[in-house]
This record gives sequence, C-alpha cells and structure tokens, in this order.
Amino acid sequence: MRKQVLKVSTEVFRALQKRAPAYMSLSEEKPGPSQLILIDDDIYCEIIDRAIARRQSLDQVLREICSRNWAVLTS
Repeated sequence: MRKQVLKVSTEVFRALQKRAPAYMSLSEEKPGPSQLILIDDDIYCEIIDRAIARRQSLDQVLREICSRNWAVLTS
C-alpha cells in the first residue's frame, strides 16, 4: 500500500502520538512549528476529503479524529 506525507502542527503531532498512533507512522519530534507524519493512502484520501467537504484545515480534521478516537477508547 502506498504512503503519503502530511505536514501538521506540532500540537496536532503530539495529540496524534498520544491518541491515534495506530493510524499513522510518526517520526521523532523535530524543533519547529510543524512536523511530518506518514499515513496510508486510503487514510490520506479520507482526511483530504473531510477537510474539503467541511471546509476545515488538515489540523482541524486530525484534531477531530483524535478527540473521537479518545472518546471511543475511554468509554
């Protein structure tokens, strides 16, 4: 399966590390305001489609995924 790279804010990167590590490959955090994540092509397409449909940034969509995933895990 193909992989895609997304550039996300450091805040979202940290949230993904804690709450949704199964969805993507995370590298070590680098200094700076943005980080790179590696995700499967089908997940990448879903994130892009959600961002376009809801007129949101990628960070907003990923934050939503983290919060929903966290709610499922803790209930």
